[in-house]
Amino acid sequence: MLQHGAYTLLIDSCYDREIFPTLEQALEWTWAASDQEIEAVKFVLSRFFSLSQDGTYVQDRILEELLQYHKNADT
Repeated sequence: MLQHGAYTLLIDSCYDREIFPTLEQALEWTWAASDQEIEAVKFVLSRFFSLSQDGTYVQDRILEELLQYHKNADT
């Protein structure tokens, strides 16, 4: 249950902010406080996101959709 909540909060936050989080931002965005919540966020990041060279966790599907959205918005 904690992992599902962490997943949905992270996905929603990425779409809303149009950026991808660092670990610290992911913990802040999900309001993770307990050890179990922090571990759930870390699990979701490791399972569904890729760590980029700049320290952000990127989700490929969201990245594609945001790039397409910005391309369409520019035209």
